[in-house]
Amino acid sequence: MLYRYPLLFFFLLSYAISWSIWSPLLLAKQGMISYQPPQYLHLLGSLGPALAALIMTRICSGSVGLRDLWRRMFAWRVAPRWYAIACLPFLLFFIAILFTGWNNWEPQSFGHSAEYPELPALLYGIASILFSGW
Repeated sequence: MLYRYPLLFFFLLSYAISWSIWSPLLLAKQGMISYQPPQYLHLLGSLGPALAALIMTRICSGSVGLRDLWRRMFAWRVAPRWYAIACLPFLLFFIAILFTGWNNWEPQSFGHSAEYPELPALLYGIASILFSGW
């Protein structure tokens, strides 16, 4: 049955992985447990779809499918214009600073989030890309 409905099982597995990791956060927020789990479980739970994709690829295509998936994930064969488009947010950031004035920018608050204020800006940026995709 798994081979007949791989997409369905992917979604079910994604939700199962994510919510099993997020459940302690939800239970603590609702006051159902007294233990306060680490806030980083939120980041870890967001990897549920990626883990489900790896598991389902292994089940449906075997180790050959996994190797092919990893190879395609890290193959950077794009035209130079796409690298320019990828740099566009940085360009817009500096244009915004020019229009609002350099003195209005507070670099000590740049790259920090309200959820994870203790993370340095570089680590927060990497975590945002890895866990959230943006």
